[in-house]
Amino acid sequence: MSLESVIKTVKEYFVHEYFSRRYISDCTAVAVVSTPAYALMEKAVAGMSDKVSLDSRLWAAGLGYVGLNSLISLGRDYSRRMFGITHDDQKFFRKNHDPIYFGAAVVASNPLFYLAMGARDLKEIVVGTLAGAAVALAVGKPTGYVIDWFRDFFGIKKAERLPRFMKNAGPQKKKLLAAGLIAASAALTGAIYTVFTDNQEAIVSYETPSRKE
Repeated sequence: MSLESVIKTVKEYFVHEYFSRRYISDCTAVAVVSTPAYALMEKAVAGMSDKVSLDSRLWAAGLGYVGLNSLISLGRDYSRRMFGITHDDQKFFRKNHDPIYFGAAVVASNPLFYLAMGARDLKEIVVGTLAGAAVALAVGKPTGYVIDWFRDFFGIKKAERLPRFMKNAGPQKKKLLAAGLIAASAALTGAIYTVFTDNQEAIVSYETPSRKE
């Protein structure tokens, strides 16, 4: 695919499909997986304060619906086409394309994102980014699945990897399935902030032990 065709595809996608079913589907699918996953990483592993973590999740959601999540999904589609990846490809790289793709995206973008959200502790940013990349590797495959599922739920494109009970569901039931995944994501995110409060000790501590006199 030439650069001109890529530019044309992106232009058509954002000009003609902005706030279309596909746009909303892609933005929501990425948010459903990434919001609780990164809230858990930021609170339990990186030890971020509620304010920094909540601000980052709210901004991520906002930027996602402005176009970031859709761009991520579009980049995934382009990358899969470029490498000739199909849903049943068994080669290692192709089989693990989505985790690698999302991990690379996190390493490239997270430092700037955390700086914009007010994080200034270098160790916090580095740990947050590396942990974020690890999370992306872990949830990359589920994220790819959910993107495909939501496109099916919204009637955009049939998902080959949809479980049988979902695949055979009617349009209304698929909308309910989408709503259920959104509700589950929101509930899980709320539970994470309830369990890992600012007084909860994180897995990675930034405090230097006091020296004994």
